[in-house]
Amino acid sequence: MKRIVDIRTLIHCLELFDSSASIKKISECVDSLGLYAQKLMQNAYNYCVECDGQIVGFISFYANHSDVAFLTLIAVEKSRKGYGIGFGMLEHAITVAKENGMNHMRLEVHKLNAEAISFYKRNGFVIEFDDGKQSYFMIKEL
Repeated sequence: MKRIVDIRTLIHCLELFDSSASIKKISECVDSLGLYAQKLMQNAYNYCVECDGQIVGFISFYANHSDVAFLTLIAVEKSRKGYGIGFGMLEHAITVAKENGMNHMRLEVHKLNAEAISFYKRNGFVIEFDDGKQSYFMIKEL
């Protein structure tokens, strides 16, 4: 796993995983991938996993506000799911969050994204609340 330190790589990751989103594309949730990438570069921790020179996983999270980190994106190439890449990225994010004084990690997930909800539950997240619309907010004590 390597930290993303340049905007081009971050935009590439966002574009690469944009269409692989289970429910809604990343580009449908933000005004522009370029502007979103700038925000992530300035405020978030961004990592990717490479295999055979190809990016196969990506994670982005905030660990800079109060004591609660926020997992904003995690994605694994479909053909690489089930090999522990997502688990490894999440564990790394938790380690970095703890190192930055975070006591919890929170995330938002679409209610119809059963695969993601199952992944998060297997990794210790619980549903904190239902927004009454389309999302669950989940949390994990670190």
